[in-house]
Amino acid sequence: MRSATIRPRPEVPARAARLVALARAWLARAAARRRQRLDLAVLDARLLRDIGLTREQAGAEAAKGCWRA
Repeated sequence: MRSATIRPRPEVPARAARLVALARAWLARAAARRRQRLDLAVLDARLLRDIGLTREQAGAEAAKGCWRA
């Protein structure tokens, strides 16, 4: 019977780890933009006036995809 050799698992290359970290950071920023745009979409006229936006401007911003800055 042949014995199986257990090979140690290679470490994740630094470049791959960096790419994963960058992807996680991008996803966190995209999620934050999405939350902010959803919050913007429900503001009433008084609050929109306070921040200097019209309903149309708020709607246009809220309609953007989360991937758009």
